[in-house]
Amino acid sequence: MRLAFVNHSYIELPRQGGGLNSNSIGLWNYQIATRLAEDHDVTVYHQRRGRAADELVEHGGVHWQSYSVRQDERAHKMVARWDGLRRRMGLRGNPRRPRFATPGHYRRYIDAVAADIARRECEAVHISNYPQFASAVRRHNPRAKINLHMQCDWLVQLDADVLAPHLERCDLISGCSDYVVDGIRRRFPALADRCYTLYNGVDPTEFVPGDEAHDGSHVLFVGRLSPEKGLHTLLDALARIAPQHPRLRVTIVGGRVQVPYEFVVALSDDPKVRALAQFYAGDDPFAYERALHRMVESRGDGVLRGRVEFIDHIPQPELRQLYRGADVFVFPSDWDEPFGMPVIEAMASGVPVVTTQSGGIPEFVTDGVTGLVVPRADAAALAGALDRLLGDAGLRRAMGARGRQAVADGFTWDHATAALLRALLPAGTRAGRHDLDPSPT
Repeated sequence: MRLAFVNHSYIELPRQGGGLNSNSIGLWNYQIATRLAEDHDVTVYHQRRGRAADELVEHGGVHWQSYSVRQDERAHKMVARWDGLRRRMGLRGNPRRPRFATPGHYRRYIDAVAADIARRECEAVHISNYPQFASAVRRHNPRAKINLHMQCDWLVQLDADVLAPHLERCDLISGCSDYVVDGIRRRFPALADRCYTLYNGVDPTEFVPGDEAHDGSHVLFVGRLSPEKGLHTLLDALARIAPQHPRLRVTIVGGRVQVPYEFVVALSDDPKVRALAQFYAGDDPFAYERALHRMVESRGDGVLRGRVEFIDHIPQPELRQLYRGADVFVFPSDWDEPFGMPVIEAMASGVPVVTTQSGGIPEFVTDGVTGLVVPRADAAALAGALDRLLGDAGLRRAMGARGRQAVADGFTWDHATAALLRALLPAGTRAGRHDLDPSPT
């Protein structure tokens, strides 16, 4: 089968022993595409920034076709300036109809991608997150099977009248959790039979437990530095327990640029999410990071000073080493998390998890079994869970082992690849080594 994967992100492929440089969507595409390439003809489309020219690269058995988005981004900047002027004048558009949901968003890029998919005569096309891309692909590829895969809640949050024409052009609609898929089915009941859950994955041969003895002092967070991730709640919780844990140290790993207001806060009716507006200062993409640093200095009369380390993006090998050295992994999301990939990375590494009752997370973190789950935006509950795990080495070991087994049983990249093939291939078609779900290990 000839398959195409349509990215809306930049991917820098591994070279000279280095790792993949991409966001989570690119990582997902890389892991699935390279596995499918063992038995199928696979092309992944992604963006090239700046002055870089279009490029076709062969890697891992996959055709990696990139297109320059320089002209698209010039247009985006012009529109952003105009929107900024309108906001300063007190004029705001409909938040349910943002510009990123219009057919004009990366129009040149997706038109080039759709035309190349037709040239390659791809039989199936997997599109990440942008419904309007499905319409562009369908115009050029009337017979291809199109799967729109949602790693976010946009199909529930954006204007239904805007979404509906694009969704009608999709043969399948997948979501990264039952939480995401159930929301889509409720809103678009006529499309319910096209929807299915396609979980994210991890490679448990790469994310493995560490050998060194732990002293119950190291707390790790991995994710973006953005208000919906609840790091301000985490710092409040840590300030409450720091006096009882004199060796406590915290590592916060993540990109410094916060998610734009219109991507999360403006689309939500949840009071906990709407409250995050306080962390948006004009158009400053680093406002939240600055607020976090101020909190470290001020919370609990400075009890966190010298204990919290902020690290920007790091290569995957270094990240895996950080997981192995952690005593507790914390993921304190204040919004409803569509999935939360760092959580299963930590679980695969044998690290017990403290997280929140957030979106899809309870589908793979069982409270009291593989981790501790607390209400969202509740610093006292989060502090209690952290204090409990940091103080109980036996509980940490037991939860870490059960978490790793849970990942091996259902949340690996091989499981995800098999699930996607079951959806895309006609019944009874031989798919190669991913015919069936891999056996639990």
